[in-house]
Amino acid sequence: MTQTLAWSPKEASEYLDYQVNFNNWLNDGELIVSQDAVAVSGGVVVDRVQQSEGSVLMWIAEGTKGQLAHVLVTAETNAGRRNAVDVVLPII
Repeated sequence: MTQTLAWSPKEASEYLDYQVNFNNWLNDGELIVSQDAVAVSGGVVVDRVQQSEGSVLMWIAEGTKGQLAHVLVTAETNAGRRNAVDVVLPII
């Protein structure tokens, strides 16, 4: 089941970094070995994606003013587990 997370509004002209923290989901000794963030709607562009200490970091640009952008963030671990979070980002 995909979790949903809501972020604070972003202006369409802003280029900002965002983070999804997976530490509460990771087991002891488990590490994120693969990560992705895909813009699903709202006209946003995901520019870069990387992981850092149990979190997936991404930089997001653009967006359609007045829309709710959705970004699907996924993480896969060295134990073969996979988790996904649907992030909702209002564009103002």
